[in-house]
Amino acid sequence: MTPNQVLLSFILLLVAGMTWQFIPTLPDRVSLRSNLSTAVLWVFLPALFFRAVMSAPLSSDFIKIPVIGAISCLVTLLISWLIHRVLLKQPEDRPKVGALLLGSAWPNVTYFGLPMITSLFGESVTRVPALIDMLCLTPLLFTVGTSIGLAYGTKKEPSHSALTALLRLPPFWAIILAVILGAFSIKLPTDLDKALGFIGSAVAPIMIFCVGLAMKLDFSLNSLALMMISVPAIALKLIFEPLVSIGVTHFSPWLRMSEPMMSATIIETGMPSMILPIVISEKFGLHTETLARTILLSTLISFASIPLILSFINLFYTF
Repeated sequence: MTPNQVLLSFILLLVAGMTWQFIPTLPDRVSLRSNLSTAVLWVFLPALFFRAVMSAPLSSDFIKIPVIGAISCLVTLLISWLIHRVLLKQPEDRPKVGALLLGSAWPNVTYFGLPMITSLFGESVTRVPALIDMLCLTPLLFTVGTSIGLAYGTKKEPSHSALTALLRLPPFWAIILAVILGAFSIKLPTDLDKALGFIGSAVAPIMIFCVGLAMKLDFSLNSLALMMISVPAIALKLIFEPLVSIGVTHFSPWLRMSEPMMSATIIETGMPSMILPIVISEKFGLHTETLARTILLSTLISFASIPLILSFINLFYTF
């Protein structure tokens, strides 16, 4: 599919999800999104990640991809902290600052990035979001993200360890099992490989539709004014973070990979804000409304920013 075809399919699915809230005879969008997300987490995503990792030979990419993701996330988070501690100085602004820190640094590599990069580069890059998410972003969210919640939130809730949170995720175990089998050079039977591919193919449209379901539209003047608070975080997320990943790979030759892995990894760091940080925001009393706006706006604006990053990679960057 061409980038324009990918964006059109995403827009149609997003519009379908966003329109759901305006049809009162349909089931509640919140419960529907929750049920669909649970199905994806426990059935479709493990199948997709397991097949992706099993089909890929073990290589240095399994280290390089999470490292690039971690550096990009943490550098962006540091810059975001420096900016927002100047822009929002009042004590009552601290929950907003915490929300904006989460929204500016963690990209939505799975729910949005996975269907995007597989549509652009093919199924061979499916392991990129799997490795970034399970081996980098999720552990960072439950460690650094939890620390942000404790520092800026109004609720001082006890937190589980990052390891405990990670061990509760079925896709993580799918990746571990695939790595173990791959280490012993065990190959999937053709029929099982095709079956897992069929199951995993449901992930992309369901996830984009769920993103649309999560978008609550509010065009009131007060809401539009508050959206301006998210502008620096969105700029960092969509533009600065992928530029960091480009810079890191340019000045660190040992992190470079062959195509299309390199481009897919860079594009993934430029995805809109991740949805999972809302869990941290709710748990520790951050300003969840600000985080939700950041997610919404960054997702909408990413339809313009992703082609720009892709064009920059194709025109100006030599691996």
